[in-house]
Amino acid sequence: MLAHELRNPLNPIVVAVELLRMQRDALDRRLVASIDIIDRQVQQMARLIDDLLDVARITRGRIQLHKGRVALADVVDRAVETVIPLIDQRGHRLEISSPPQPVWLDADLLRLTQVVANLLNNAAKCTSRRRRCHFDARQRHGISAQMLPHVFDTFSQTERMLDRAQGGLGLGLPLVRGLVELHGGNVRAISAGVGQGAEFVVRLPALAAEPQANEVAEYRMGAGRSAAAWVLIVEDNADAADSLAVLLETLGYEVRVEHNGAAAPAAAREFEPQAVLLDIGLPGMNGYGAAKHLRRQERPLLLIALTGYGDEASKKRAREAGFDHHLLKPVELDKLQALLAAAS
Repeated sequence: MLAHELRNPLNPIVVAVELLRMQRDALDRRLVASIDIIDRQVQQMARLIDDLLDVARITRGRIQLHKGRVALADVVDRAVETVIPLIDQRGHRLEISSPPQPVWLDADLLRLTQVVANLLNNAAKCTSRRRRCHFDARQRHGISAQMLPHVFDTFSQTERMLDRAQGGLGLGLPLVRGLVELHGGNVRAISAGVGQGAEFVVRLPALAAEPQANEVAEYRMGAGRSAAAWVLIVEDNADAADSLAVLLETLGYEVRVEHNGAAAPAAAREFEPQAVLLDIGLPGMNGYGAAKHLRRQERPLLLIALTGYGDEASKKRAREAGFDHHLLKPVELDKLQALLAAAS
């Protein structure tokens, strides 16, 4: 419920920003800069919410890993991609030291990427401007002897001035420790003291053999398929529903909006959409119930849960109800468009 209530208000903001972006050529440059600021801050808020919820899940033992054969290089590349804007903003030079031979892990790609990204993010924030940041997350400022045993404690942070220029909640390193330990590894911090640098070492069990070519599958969503013409949005939050409808209409879709789950089956029969974007926390009939009713209709239908509920139990329940995909608010618009493009 906490996740749902925290994420829901972010979705219409993200969609509204995207609508403004589509008009950026006609906007004053100051407005364009303001749009970019809003986007960055909303994404930062979403990350803070995700960190807070993940720490709670790890503490309660409710995080499930989806392991597979993962190349360490892929983990690093993805992590660097998420952190490079902060690296550039701080004027750092990022150096990546990679092993000469490929290293394979039995790991959850998304969660392990989160580990490396959090370490690199800490390195970028805590290192003085215009310095070098290494893949091993070595930092210039170091950690005091009193603080070193507590860096992986939830909400733990080194002493900061009241301006809190670097921000954060002290959740990144607790997440790192929890996720690394779930992967059967360990992490430790090493520092000779303030001003002496710091090193964070993550150890993970590696897989011995390199996979055969047929073991590596490449997944491409909706390649070569046309966009869906009709989309039904079922969302009780008027701002979220209306902003998303306007965005999809601007992209060329025919859109219908309903605000409660009980209306979804009749609307689908009348409107005949190729795809339905269905919230879960709906009044009357919730999204799971609406999905079950929609699945009883004979025509093919792409069902996408668009929700603030992101825990594993909610995802499992969505699959059981008949959803094809589960998207978390605030929605990643590129991912949504790719799914709709596959719904012709």
